[in-house]
Amino acid sequence: MRNHPNSSRTHGEFAITNAQHAGDIGLAYKHWARAAELNPSSVLELIEMVRVLAVQILAFEEQDQNRVQGAGSASGEYPAPADFTGALAPDLHYLRALDGLVAEEISMRLEMRPVLMSDVAALRSLEQCVRTNLTPCVVLLPRTIDWFKLATANPQLREGARAVLRLGLAKIYAYGGQMDKAVESAEAAVRSDPDQVHYLFELAALYLALEDLDAAERTIAAAENKMDYSGFRHGVLRDLKHNLDKAREQDERTSSTGG
Repeated sequence: MRNHPNSSRTHGEFAITNAQHAGDIGLAYKHWARAAELNPSSVLELIEMVRVLAVQILAFEEQDQNRVQGAGSASGEYPAPADFTGALAPDLHYLRALDGLVAEEISMRLEMRPVLMSDVAALRSLEQCVRTNLTPCVVLLPRTIDWFKLATANPQLREGARAVLRLGLAKIYAYGGQMDKAVESAEAAVRSDPDQVHYLFELAALYLALEDLDAAERTIAAAENKMDYSGFRHGVLRDLKHNLDKAREQDERTSSTGG
């Protein structure tokens, strides 16, 4: 830190060290905020900040519901933060205001500035956290969808990265039970990177979940036509074919019994 006080990377790494090893979330948050300030295109640090804020807000809301007085109650003792770089404070109103500022900064950067590969990785990490059903991440589900949509619409994003994010968005929609939107996003991922077999596999699995067996069969065939003979991902293909056969059998049994 002494040698590189204005390095975004140094502040980010220092934040991770404090969060994971020292357990000092307040200090980690401070350095994530400084890193975000120093690198005005990145959202990686901002996403870490919003995840910390989600945990803090949930904890303080629980305290408030239990009518615990003192630190963590919605006392309004702290003035509103001036911008997204504000430090953490034990005040619910303040934290909610800060959370809104950080979220707005993320949205602005994803819409207006180049989307970095580190941003893509951070968004995918957030998506995976949401799908693990951890409450601090689940509460970020609506924002996560908005951020993925902003990033995928950014004209400065290359198509390979756009495909990655479109698949991530498909998984979020599927997690939320919005299967039609999940399929739509997975189809868009295939269009962005048609040579990537993995996207076809994911799309076929979604078609199977929707019981659109003809579409699943076409997609599996398209994936098979793009595969080489190295054996790579042949296990996935075999499983998809097996699931399709089982679905066909079930469909035939249902039809024969008039169900």
